Order: sequence, then structure tokens, then C-alpha cells
Amino acid sequence: MKVNRDVRNTTIFWGVALILAAICLILSSLNVFSFDAYGLSPWKLFLAVLCVGWVAKIIADKTFPTIFLPLGALFLLFEDMIAILIGRPGEVLVPVWIVILSAVLLMVGVGMVIPKGKRKFIGIDTKHIGKSEIYLNAETDLNDAKVSDVAGFAQVYITNVDKYPGHGRITVEDVAGRVVLKIPSNWLVTKHVEDIAGRVSIPGQDETRCDKVIDLDCRDIAGSIEVEFVD
Repeated sequence: MKVNRDVRNTTIFWGVALILAAICLILSSLNVFSFDAYGLSPWKLFLAVLCVGWVAKIIADKTFPTIFLPLGALFLLFEDMIAILIGRPGEVLVPVWIVILSAVLLMVGVGMVIPKGKRKFIGIDTKHIGKSEIYLNAETDLNDAKVSDVAGFAQVYITNVDKYPGHGRITVEDVAGRVVLKIPSNWLVTKHVEDIAGRVSIPGQDETRCDKVIDLDCRDIAGSIEVEFVD
């Protein structure tokens, strides 16, 4: 099975980040160096690395409205240092719930303000914000299609289904939005799901009635990815 290049690059990046974080934790436990000298705990540094990696991925994927989530997390991680820098040591600058709520509101608000471009897409590797309809050609597009949604509502339709070779792949990335995929009922859906505070819904199937296969790679953050079977 062909592996989506973006998925592979993301896996490599996070793999390297986790390995480096593990090395730092081991060196710290062996007293090779101490994070305390810089006012950092190993876990704080580990989480900071993850947040910075998250920011880098957002920039690479051009899903800019979601950048407020890792930035909010970084603020909470280093709030004590920020307080010292502005001359208010020991104070809670902003309550946690306000930081989280503000990050979500900024993400959704910026996602609504950024120009959405065309509302209908035909083809693969689409990135959009807002209400959209996406059309994928079963004969040519499903070898390795990618659909990305940020704070919007996307409906994915498959055309030319009678020309489908029988095995394909769709990668779906959703952040704080909703993606609905209209899949023919005789296609068996195999799935790989990465879900953070969201929902991925795929109805059960009778495999004996399926004569073709479609692989779904679902990555969802605080959103919803749904499959609807159509005849």
C-alpha cells in the first residue's frame, strides 16, 4: 500500500522529536546536565518541544488559524517566566480557562475571516476553510487523495464510481470542523484514526456485500469526520 508522503514526513518529524526528548530526559536523570539551572523541568521542556513541532506542522500545512492552540499551550507552560520578565513574579497572569477559550475563539474567528476561495473543489490535495463541496474522481483521484478542513464544513462526493479500480486511499485532516464523506455502500472502508478531542464516525458494514476497498487515514483535532454510505 502506498504511503502518503505528508503522513510519512509527519511521522518522521514526530519520531525524531520524541527521540530527542527521551535523550534529554535520560541525560537529566543521570545528572549530565540540569534543566533546573535554566528554570525548566524535563516535562515542561518535553511539552514545549511538542508544541513547537505542532507550530511547525501548522505552518507547513498552511492551516494557520489552528496556530493559536499551540501558542496558548506555550503561554501556559512558560507563564511563570513571562511573569518574571514583566515584573509580576508569582502571579497568575491569565486564568487557564480564558487562555483555552481565547485560543479556540481566535482559531474559529480567523478561520472565518481568511478568504475561503472557491467553494467547490475538484481534484486532490485540497485545503480550505468554510463550507465546501469536494468532488473526487474515483478513476483518477483516489490513488492518494488528501482533504483538509479547518473550522469549516466539507462534504466529499465521489464521482465516476463505476470506473473505480477497486483499491484507493483518502487522507482526511480536520481541525475544529466537520467533514462528511459520501462513500458507495459496496466499498469496504478500512481506517487508521488519530483523534484528539474529536469524533470519527464510520458505520458498521457487511463485508460480504463489499467488492471494493477504500483506505481512510483520518486525523481529527476537536472536530468531526463522518462517513455516510450511499447507493
